[in-house]
Amino acid sequence: MLIKVKVKNENDYPIRNLSSNNFSVIIGKKSVQQIAVRESEPGMYILDVRKPPQQDKAGKYDLIVYYKVGNQILAQAEEKEAVEYTAPIPGGGKVDLVLIIDSSGSMSDNDPQGTRRVHAKRFVDFARVGDRIGVVKFTTWATILANLTEIRTDADRQVLKNAIDQIGDEYFTNIEDGLWKGLEVLDQGGDVGNRKVAVLLTDGFHTVSDPLGQAIVEYQRRGIPVYTIALTGDADEDLLRSYADATQAKYLKAPSAAELGQIWREIIGAAIGERPILSSSFSIKQGETRQQSIPVDSSQEVLVAGITWSGSLVKLNLIRPDGVSVDPTDPSVEHTSGSDFEIYRVHSPMPGQWTAQVQGVETPDTGTQVNLTIATVTPLFAEVFPVKTTYTKGEAIVIAVSLFEGDKPVTGAQVEAKITKPGGKVSKTRSIFTERMERDAQGRLPKLAINVLNRQAGTFDDTLPLFDDGLHNDGGANDGVYANVYSATDTEGTYIFNITAVGKDSKGFDFRRELLVTTDVAGETTPIFAVDPSE
Repeated sequence: MLIKVKVKNENDYPIRNLSSNNFSVIIGKKSVQQIAVRESEPGMYILDVRKPPQQDKAGKYDLIVYYKVGNQILAQAEEKEAVEYTAPIPGGGKVDLVLIIDSSGSMSDNDPQGTRRVHAKRFVDFARVGDRIGVVKFTTWATILANLTEIRTDADRQVLKNAIDQIGDEYFTNIEDGLWKGLEVLDQGGDVGNRKVAVLLTDGFHTVSDPLGQAIVEYQRRGIPVYTIALTGDADEDLLRSYADATQAKYLKAPSAAELGQIWREIIGAAIGERPILSSSFSIKQGETRQQSIPVDSSQEVLVAGITWSGSLVKLNLIRPDGVSVDPTDPSVEHTSGSDFEIYRVHSPMPGQWTAQVQGVETPDTGTQVNLTIATVTPLFAEVFPVKTTYTKGEAIVIAVSLFEGDKPVTGAQVEAKITKPGGKVSKTRSIFTERMERDAQGRLPKLAINVLNRQAGTFDDTLPLFDDGLHNDGGANDGVYANVYSATDTEGTYIFNITAVGKDSKGFDFRRELLVTTDVAGETTPIFAVDPSE
């Protein structure tokens, strides 16, 4: 959990350069043993609490934050019933998840190939036996395409995929009704102990007269996280980020449909608790075998390895560190496969170097494209401190990551961010939406020159190493927070930071974690003051 606090002196000036040694956190009269701290702006600090103290029962507990120097407490802030503890989930960590997906007319421009449908169906492939999934589309109104469907067989997956295929592109955008219909889906089927989650994807603003903002209050009241995806700069990014923040979820932006795959994997992984280790895409030909080494550390409770493809026959073989191939019928293994996917979930995997072996069995002469995804369930993970939705051109972006194993900071890791810079400017459609310009019968905005901007998908343009030395906006040295400043923000558009952390776990085994964060750069930097040389 993240806590935001502001520290000022008696003259209302921000107090700078504090570290974890300057804060103590109490939840329900119990102390938090370990926190990571980063100063996000002068005097504003974000406290990352990885392992809240256990409480005797479920319920809401008071939160107290102390500011101290040495052993002397100088100030404190308290919020009643700020932290909610839920009862243990008897469903074994499974989820009830509703996909709430934009089907408005503007999608014919922003996603003409239906990429959002492709990746939604990929999520259905990766869903676990026992997960329950529902599907909602929204245009001028929202429609339930699939009620909560428990994943047991391939037939269950196909029912959901058929529902996703009904997502189209017509009329206007009613985000509010989409959220209400999502709640209706989550209320179905009784309470079997699964964690309830929503994923909202849109490329636009709320453009109907229905009042906006009441549905998210209900999600927040009931403790249901709403993970949000903005597709292109036409989306209401501030709204989507606020919805994710309000429900303690995650927001990401795909600047175009081409980047939607990696965004979708990151969001779904966060929603169901399977954190990415690595992902790759490659072409494979018939008779060819490709191998990928996978570091598995001692903290990993489940290893997830999956491949997806289309129009061919491809096989995945998973090899343990002792050289033995994983038996799909082993009781500790969940194995699922279909005409275009194959997935292993290995419980309590042996630590060491695993190998994913991908074989092209039947493919065209030109080969077929394969997507490999490796993820894990683990208490050793990296978390990005929040960034702003939008920066101005030339403004520095601080990228900071906390890396912990349980409540212990992981030190000595190598952490870096590979940055994809934008290929074009941020769309100016946001101002047009707020002026309520009229759409056509399909819900499309007029094609004005102001927002017709050619944008090409970017590539990795820069690499930024992150440090835990106390010298790179990372707080104190060796506190598990890795950070650095990225200053090459000279181009307007969406910046994608692909972050990788590698190192040793507490037992000396290699680990690797991946995560992703996006933000926008728009407009010119506003000077603090100006001097007229004629005066």
